[in-house]
Amino acid sequence: MVFERMGYLADSILPGFASVYDARSKEQIHQILDMLTEFTNDSVLDSFVRCLARSEATYEVAPLIDLYERSDDENLRWSAGNTLWGSKRVKGLSPWIQEKLLGPPDGAKQMLCFAAARHLKPDECRVAVESVLPEWPGRAATALQRVGNLDSIELLRKTEVPKRPGVGWIRKAIEKAILKIEQRAAGPGQA
Repeated sequence: MVFERMGYLADSILPGFASVYDARSKEQIHQILDMLTEFTNDSVLDSFVRCLARSEATYEVAPLIDLYERSDDENLRWSAGNTLWGSKRVKGLSPWIQEKLLGPPDGAKQMLCFAAARHLKPDECRVAVESVLPEWPGRAATALQRVGNLDSIELLRKTEVPKRPGVGWIRKAIEKAILKIEQRAAGPGQA
């Protein structure tokens, strides 16, 4: 079994696997990536995904993308999107992330806004993130802080935010994005 290959006893792994196992070496990363295809239990898979989130190693994201695509569990897909966002050194992510953001609605897509800001070229990110602005205004606005341009400001200003409790952070994210874009457009020391 995979756990034994890693030097753990299967009955001692869960719960808490992600909190005690920090994947640092390429070998550990590859073992975890293998496990993403060997297991079907969403809770176990979520633990593996969270281990990858803390990794500093470079790795191919195809198994993580495959997990996102085949899972019906929105929480697991959210964790995978969060891991893709937080991963600093991944290969093979850019085309997929654009496709997902430009594709049909998906509840886990919100974390992909952040991943786009980190992993896509600014122009590619801006187009992809602006496409989800109506669906995820707070997340998209936060991503646009890094890549938005003057046209993005107009989209942000036109974005409707529901008037209900718990969405004040969305208005603040939009306001902050507009401010950051204006400062960047004015140039260093001009704002």
